[in-house]
Amino acid sequence: MDLALLLPTVACGVLGTLALRASDGLRRGRPTLLAAVLFVGATVGLGRLTLTSPVGAVYAVWAGLAAVTLLVVDRLVFREQLRAVHVAGVLVVLAGVVVIDLQQ
Repeated sequence: MDLALLLPTVACGVLGTLALRASDGLRRGRPTLLAAVLFVGATVGLGRLTLTSPVGAVYAVWAGLAAVTLLVVDRLVFREQLRAVHVAGVLVVLAGVVVIDLQQ
């Protein structure tokens, strides 16, 4: 899988999700528009990635990396508490991403 395309695609998804949070339930215009633009970027990136890798693998890796990144952002930026079960889940997701990527 092309990391040069995967990483910005994950970043678009993560930043789009954070813009959604800032949009106050889509009531604030600029964060809502930013979220839409970023999600379009993520969708374009996903579409390009599926040209060279299976759809399921692309989506699993993208979603897993985005979820782990957002969990870290929750902890560092929003001071959310992480329990042992969260850390275990992150490790399972990361292991899955590695296994899927090794099959490419």
